[in-house]
Amino acid sequence: LISHSTKLQPGENLLIDATDIPEELTVALIKAASEVGANIMVNTRQTKVTRALFHAATPDLMELNGQVHLHQM
Repeated sequence: LISHSTKLQPGENLLIDATDIPEELTVALIKAASEVGANIMVNTRQTKVTRALFHAATPDLMELNGQVHLHQM
């Protein structure tokens, strides 16, 4: 993924958005991107946790979450 599909270059920014995948895969991606010299950021998400958050959310909380996600992009 790092050297073939994305052709990641030194100094490029990489956001790994890991949803319900084994942590070993996320760690492997971090190591590979680090070897290239990328600037790495990671979001890890679990569907059950997200579902619980959304179930308990208020409109204000949903607005805040939306603003945070937009800023991250």
